[in-house]
Amino acid sequence: MQRYLLQRLALVPVVAALVATAVFVLVRFLPGDVMTVLASEAPQYGDSSSLRSELGLDKPLLEQYGDFMGGIVQGDFGNSLFFKRPVREDIVQAVPVTVELTILAVLLSVVIAVPLGVLTATRRGGPIDVVMRILSVLFHAVPTFWLGTLALTFLAIIFAWTPPLQYTPIWKDPIENLQQFAIPTVVLAIGTLGLKMRLVRSQMLEVLNQDYIRTAHAKGLSGSSVMRTHALRNAMVPVVAIIGNQAGALLGGAAILETMFNLPGLGRVLIAAVDHRDYPEIQSTALVIALFLVAVNLITDVVYAWLDPRIRFA
Repeated sequence: MQRYLLQRLALVPVVAALVATAVFVLVRFLPGDVMTVLASEAPQYGDSSSLRSELGLDKPLLEQYGDFMGGIVQGDFGNSLFFKRPVREDIVQAVPVTVELTILAVLLSVVIAVPLGVLTATRRGGPIDVVMRILSVLFHAVPTFWLGTLALTFLAIIFAWTPPLQYTPIWKDPIENLQQFAIPTVVLAIGTLGLKMRLVRSQMLEVLNQDYIRTAHAKGLSGSSVMRTHALRNAMVPVVAIIGNQAGALLGGAAILETMFNLPGLGRVLIAAVDHRDYPEIQSTALVIALFLVAVNLITDVVYAWLDPRIRFA
C-alpha cells in the first residue's frame, strides 16, 4: 500500500504538467482574448497595441508558456489579466467553497442512498423496491442544471426566495453559511444519489446470499446485527469506489450551481475567467481542479483498501 501511494504521489507532478500544458494550448483556441474584452469595457487602456504589450500578449507563445510553467513551479499563479489582482487570491477564497459544497453533497447522498439501498435489497420485488428503483433512474437521469433551475424557480415563486448576494464563510456564521449551501447541496446530491442507491442494492443482494451471512444467522445473530456488522461494510465498498469516479461530475455540477446560487467557488471563478478570456485565471483554476480530482481519487483508494483488506494495490 505504501509503495502504491508513493507511486501515485510521484505521478502528481507529471499530471500537473500535462494538465497545465493542455489547458495553456486549449485556451489559445478560444475566439478573441482578454484584450478584446478590456478594450470594449475600459477605453482608458488606449489602443490595442499598448494594451496587448501591457498584458504580455505580444510575447511569443513559448515565452508565455515558459513564464506560466516557471511561475507554477515557484507557486506563483500570476496576475489576473482582467481583474488586475493575483490569481492566488481568487483560488484561495474559492477552494473552501467548492470543497464544502462537494463534501456536503457526498455526505448527503451517502446518508440517503445507503439506507434506501439496504431497504430495497431487503424488500426485493416489493412495492418499495419498485418505487425506489424508478426513483434511482430518475435521479440519475435528471440534469443538474435543470434541477437547479427548477429549484430556483419554485423557491422564487412559492417562497419569494432568491440566493443571497453576499457569501458568508462558515467560520463567520455557520448557520447562515449552511442555509446558503442547503439548496445547492440537495440539488447536487440528487444527481449522484441514483447510482449509489442501485450499487448498494445490488451489492447487498449479492452479500446476503453469501455463506458467511447464512452462517451468522445460524449462530443466532439478530438480523440487524448481521446487516450492520457483516453485510453493510461489504456493501459500502462499491459506494466508496464510485465517489472517486463521480468526482468529476460533482465538480462539473458544482460549477453550474455555484454560478446559479451565487457561491464564489472554483467553478464560478473558472466560468468568469473563460468569459473574460483571462488566461492565467483559466490555467491556474483548471490546474487546481485537476489536482483536487487526483487527491479525491487517492483518498478513495485508501478508504477502499481500509474497507476491504483483501484489496492489494500493485
